[in-house]
Amino acid sequence: MHSNANVFKFIPFGAWRSLEAHLNGVQGVAGSNPVAPTVKGIEISIPLIFMRITSPLNLRQKGISLMTIAYDIVIPAYNAQKSLPKILHSILELKILPNTIFIVDDGSTDQTAQVVVQFEPVELIQLGNNNGKGAALRIGIDKFLKNKQSDFLLIMDADGQHPVASIPEFLDRAKTNNTDIIIGHRFEKIGVMPLARIFSNTVSSIITSWVTGIKIPDSQCGFRLMKRSVLETIQLTEDGFQVETELIVKAAKKGFTFNFVPIPTIYNGQKSYIKHVNDTIRFMKIILREILTP
Repeated sequence: MHSNANVFKFIPFGAWRSLEAHLNGVQGVAGSNPVAPTVKGIEISIPLIFMRITSPLNLRQKGISLMTIAYDIVIPAYNAQKSLPKILHSILELKILPNTIFIVDDGSTDQTAQVVVQFEPVELIQLGNNNGKGAALRIGIDKFLKNKQSDFLLIMDADGQHPVASIPEFLDRAKTNNTDIIIGHRFEKIGVMPLARIFSNTVSSIITSWVTGIKIPDSQCGFRLMKRSVLETIQLTEDGFQVETELIVKAAKKGFTFNFVPIPTIYNGQKSYIKHVNDTIRFMKIILREILTP
């Protein structure tokens, strides 16, 4: 559709005054007739609805989006009974809601599952054993691919380090840029992020950028929005946290494009399950494997 093409907007009578106030900066008086609009277009008034013909460009300039993003969310969770309720409450207050939230309970020993089932539209996938973040993520991705309701998948952690308030920025970026993968970029501040994490994130991001030929500012951030086509194309195999690097490298090899959204760095005392030495060794194995694999 051309940007100057006219479109029909059918507006319920009860919503007319609030929309007109938004479009024209004019407020009607209670009980009076609607104020005549000043935006370029034609109005035909009938008892229950108004038919409005106006330019999509005018609507965009007034801050009204003409498209929404159909997306699901996958959250791998392990012993997240304390952090998940706040995350889920915040998600359900978003203006653009996900179609489905898949919570993959990776063998939690607390009340994570009992907390999750209290929310709609949340689908709980409960694993009997703790298999690792990568394994839980693969199961969630498989559910998303079979669901076929949404074109995008948002992945975030269950520990509260990925702010729900940043989700609209991911969605806006997806609407304005034809990008396949959008990744969060944390600000690595001493005193906010532990030094060991700053070092490992910096080194892994430099190496990942070198291998892919793409500047990846935060390769370890698991806060990501991806097109369905990405997950239909690449095959993930890692069970641990290295899945985040594996996804970037394999997607880059296939020619998928990347974009990045700045997000705040949040460390709220939640226990980290990253084992720095072992996970660094596994990271290097992935890098070597992907370098040697055509």
